[in-house]
Amino acid sequence: MQLTTIDLTDFSSVPAKWRVRVDAWLKTLQQLDAGTLRKADAIAALRVSRATFDRKLAAVREFGWRGLVPNYQSPTTLPAAFVDH
Repeated sequence: MQLTTIDLTDFSSVPAKWRVRVDAWLKTLQQLDAGTLRKADAIAALRVSRATFDRKLAAVREFGWRGLVPNYQSPTTLPAAFVDH
């Protein structure tokens, strides 16, 4: 998963503790998607239960990296093109 410019701005506003965790999750999920890591190994690497892994994976699929941060609220304002519409 590549982070866009808006993502990087939002990501930098997340507390450091969560940036480290999100980064670990994203790297692990990239390896899983590439087929270089099995699901069981990903679960072990992240030190979570299978249920937690499945829940967070679903959150990433729905919300991107923001799904990994509890109670995430974006500081980013709406893009000008959206507001002008």
